[in-house]
Amino acid sequence: MNHAARVAKHRIKLMSEWAAAALRLSGSKARGYVDSLRTLGDGSPEDLPLLGKLDSDFAAAGIPDFREIVRFKMRSLFEAAQYQLVRDGRSARC
Repeated sequence: MNHAARVAKHRIKLMSEWAAAALRLSGSKARGYVDSLRTLGDGSPEDLPLLGKLDSDFAAAGIPDFREIVRFKMRSLFEAAQYQLVRDGRSARC
């Protein structure tokens, strides 16, 4: 797997964990939610299937202004994922 693919995969992992916490999920519900989101991430810069699911879930939870928050978080987590992989000098264990 090339570096860009590892970064994308790691970003999806971070995004899924952030979303579960933002939706106040914990324990097995959080793990199940994270796993389900990770299967939706396609690794593209937009990750449209993942963003569509997050849009739906955040709207259902009544979280205001979620679209811009989710998109901002997606961009910032791309940078975080890239940094973490370089810093750790490892392949993402996603």
